[in-house]
Amino acid sequence: MESADHHQGIDAKDLSLVPDLVLPPKFKMPKFEKYNGTSCPEAHITMFCRRMAGYVNNDQLLIHYFQDSLVGVASKWYNQLSRAKINSWKDLVQAFMKQYNHVTDMTPDRITLQNMEKKSNESFRQYAQRWREVVIQVQPLLLEKEMTMLLINTLKAPFITHMLGSATKSFSDIVMTGEMIENAVRSDKI
Repeated sequence: MESADHHQGIDAKDLSLVPDLVLPPKFKMPKFEKYNGTSCPEAHITMFCRRMAGYVNNDQLLIHYFQDSLVGVASKWYNQLSRAKINSWKDLVQAFMKQYNHVTDMTPDRITLQNMEKKSNESFRQYAQRWREVVIQVQPLLLEKEMTMLLINTLKAPFITHMLGSATKSFSDIVMTGEMIENAVRSDKI
């Protein structure tokens, strides 16, 4: 009777993409931000390579530890990869980008920003911060003036009414003005 470790899929070497990996002396695994398949894959690859900067010439190490930067469906995707198709770090990056490139295609753009609205249950500052978090994902990057104009154009009364004449070009000035309008509304001055 064969022992269990000789059955297909049980042998640890059969399960590994890099069965002959030798860890460098004193190797300490960096902590990674986990990729779940919903954010920019290119940004994740960049973050991973920066964390592994001392080992960028060690394809086996990069391939092996990339799995530690994945979670959920992305981890499941990695576990289904075939060793026959992943011979280098470049192969893994290409497979990863092919799998998750659709996420990049869904990144926010200027139209996304124009369609955002302040929720009734959020303060002006909370809305501005949420809006700004989307802004940083837009490519090409927005100039400060364009950013403030887009933000003002998403507003409804009373904010838009009181900000239309504002000649400010600073995002922080817009936030401060929005908070002043919010306080005036709360105290029935507007």
